[in-house]
Amino acid sequence: MTLSRFSANVLLIVVGLAACRNFPPPSDAKMQNDLVGRKFAVGVAYPMMEPIYWTVQPNEVKDWRLIRRKTDSNAGTDLVYADIRLESSTQVLQGTLKLQYRRYDQGWQLESAGLESQPAITSRGGA
Repeated sequence: MTLSRFSANVLLIVVGLAACRNFPPPSDAKMQNDLVGRKFAVGVAYPMMEPIYWTVQPNEVKDWRLIRRKTDSNAGTDLVYADIRLESSTQVLQGTLKLQYRRYDQGWQLESAGLESQPAITSRGGA
């Protein structure tokens, strides 16, 4: 192998590795999927003052609207605010989520997710 061919191969490897680490920010579909299994405090049960939780199940995300996003590619962070509507078999939750992502060598990972304020929760018809 000649020196120029060797240099070209090394350059291809370096460019390929750099491209693998330059992941685009998470898509709406990825963010919605990352919510499955997450548990959010959504209220307090009286008179015991115990928190009430909602754990997101597959197919509960019925509406998703990105309202604000701040991606810092140099720092590898992504801060997302989204209005969301979750529907279980008995209840509907509407609120605003704050999602914080960090970029790693394997891609973007959800670091934290929480409701920005008290969500609106209503019963579904007949429940």
